[in-house]
Amino acid sequence: MFKFIYKYRFHLIAGFVLASLFLFFINQTTPPSIQSTSLSNDQTNVMLDVPVDIAFTTPTTARERRHLAFNIVPPIVGSPTWDSPNTIVRLNPYSTLTKNTHYTIDILYKNKSIYTLSFTTNPYDEADLHDQANKQAADDLIFGQKVSESLQQRPWLSSLPIRTPSYYIYFDTPSQQFLFYFIAPQTPILEQQAIDALKKLGVPTQDLKYTVVN
Repeated sequence: MFKFIYKYRFHLIAGFVLASLFLFFINQTTPPSIQSTSLSNDQTNVMLDVPVDIAFTTPTTARERRHLAFNIVPPIVGSPTWDSPNTIVRLNPYSTLTKNTHYTIDILYKNKSIYTLSFTTNPYDEADLHDQANKQAADDLIFGQKVSESLQQRPWLSSLPIRTPSYYIYFDTPSQQFLFYFIAPQTPILEQQAIDALKKLGVPTQDLKYTVVN
């Protein structure tokens, strides 16, 4: 046995070297190249049902897919799913991201990172958005009712503001008074013309409150 090994020692050494070189080149193969992602890096306000897709430049082989790993923090429910050409992998097959969460996805090939993607989801989920929509609708209804009541009490509001080459007239709701802005030089005659313009709209002018805005 030892004589056999000694006799063919050079063949064994050559075979060992060739095998080592073969394994070396296998391990040095170029990793799959990523062409694009459905989300941009550091994207914010990502909706919770948006798919996270990774597109590779060329279809991946079964061997390449065995060496690919997707390290997702925090974890996403469901295993990655590939399309039929094995070019695009979807990392959230159930589209169930968590609201107001920062995700980091590290794509590994043979335990070496080849691509990293980070994004942050929307702070509101579908239920929150639905509640906000209902609240907005209720606020709009209340606002509309108040506007309607105000128009019933002050029908002349719908005809404001008054704009002329000489003056503008606005109604300031918080102070409940009119604002006069004179473009031409202010005179008692011009001021009376502004008051008469309001009177024509049906505004009671006997106790008229207004402020001249310079």
